[in-house]
Amino acid sequence: MVSILFNKLGITEQVRSKLVYGNSVRSVLGAVESANADAGVVYVTDAKISDRVKQVATAPSNLHSPIVYPIAVIKASRNQQSARAYVQFLSTRKAQNIFKKYGFGIAE
Repeated sequence: MVSILFNKLGITEQVRSKLVYGNSVRSVLGAVESANADAGVVYVTDAKISDRVKQVATAPSNLHSPIVYPIAVIKASRNQQSARAYVQFLSTRKAQNIFKKYGFGIAE
């Protein structure tokens, strides 16, 4: 994903020699927090959980696909009623305010 973003920005060749890939967003965040990396590309929601990093830029939405976290009740679930109640809760204003607090947008 990061390579695609850099390609779309036209800066891949400028930054290629400086790129170090992490095996997860959290590992990239940890490398920046510990000063083992000068900068990292992570989801804004991950950057917001750290008080040791500063967000300096956001990728324009036209340069990446929407990031979607789907939810579904599994047909074979032994707890169908609880699962449906949880899905319903996630649609409430209270839950949406919590999502927004932590940087998640709400799909319309």
